[in-house]
Amino acid sequence: MKAATDEQLDRTAADLRALGETLGLSGLRHAGQGNIVADVAPGSTYFDVAGFEAAAAQLLRAEVFVTPSGAPGAAHMAGRPLEATSAA
Repeated sequence: MKAATDEQLDRTAADLRALGETLGLSGLRHAGQGNIVADVAPGSTYFDVAGFEAAAAQLLRAEVFVTPSGAPGAAHMAGRPLEATSAA
C-alpha cells in the first residue's frame, strides 16, 4: 500500500479530525509522505495512535503514519494543518 498524499489527507481532513478526536489526537499537521504530526491527549496510548493509523488507512486506502508532537524531531517535521478541500 502506498503512503497517503497531502491531497488525500486534505480531502478527508474533516473525517480525520473527527476520528482523531475520538482517539485523543488533535492538531493534525502534514509531515510529508503520509505522515501526520498530532497532539496526543494525556491518557491516550500507543493503541489510540495505532487505531487512528489503521482507520485512516482504511478510509484512504493508503498508509498513514502518526508522529506525536512531543516526539523528538516532530517540531521540524510538522507543516501546515490538514485543510478540508472538495473532492472535485
